[in-house]
Amino acid sequence: MTTIQVRANDDNEPFVLDDAAEVLDGITLAAEQGDLTIGAVLGEVTATPGTYKLCDVLATDGSEIPKLLLATPDVASDGSTTTNLSAYTKGLFDENQLVFGGATDKDSRFNTELMPNIVDRDFDSAGGTLTPAWTNIDINAYDEVDDLTLTANAADQYCTLPVLSFPTEIGKAYKMLCDVANIAVTWTIKDFTGVKTLGQIIADATQGAIAWVAETTGGLRIVADSDASSADFDNFKLQRSGDFSDLTMEDALGLLNIRLAPGISVSKYQNPVL
Repeated sequence: MTTIQVRANDDNEPFVLDDAAEVLDGITLAAEQGDLTIGAVLGEVTATPGTYKLCDVLATDGSEIPKLLLATPDVASDGSTTTNLSAYTKGLFDENQLVFGGATDKDSRFNTELMPNIVDRDFDSAGGTLTPAWTNIDINAYDEVDDLTLTANAADQYCTLPVLSFPTEIGKAYKMLCDVANIAVTWTIKDFTGVKTLGQIIADATQGAIAWVAETTGGLRIVADSDASSADFDNFKLQRSGDFSDLTMEDALGLLNIRLAPGISVSKYQNPVL
């Protein structure tokens, strides 16, 4: 593979942000892909190895798995295949210039839900078939039917949500959102162990947010700040937040539910700050 220096796209902003990008020459683009340029994310068609399409998370022909980034500018793909193109296999890239196919939106990964179990987020048991993983430790009055209703009669009473239901990775930035109603006094949000304070709930809110940089592997602890703390919580969300410069390409595409093909190694690339 060839080492490629930084090169610019049509608006003179660099797409390649280091001098270690690697390129694969001689690839074939499937027909009817439209007008593409540098930064198009390509997936390989399983039935025709060596032929690529614009990567679409909803595809089922293999092109939903990203393998390459187009390195050839201004490619017009009409009714026939286009051959002898070049694509990046490794490097540091500007994520703003990534282009996906179909309904796949590169920005949607910023709002991708990281809590795996919907019942832990909305407390809808689906007729009793689902059970939240929340656990009451010592809160005086605890109810997780339809929402999470908490009423304490002593400070420091708390409930928890396990790490597997609220996973974070140390050193990365996250935000938690939730609805809060009928609050009395305040509540403190901590990680599962209680070591890290994430923030404090002080008022009713619709999708109020707390942001932090993870120092543990996750989980939640909701802690009463006084013997009069009370509130109803609902519609929890866990999403990435803040500075995304620590994301690898695999991380970023993974947040779109797109997998990188085995054997493809792609280094960190630059992302904007939310």
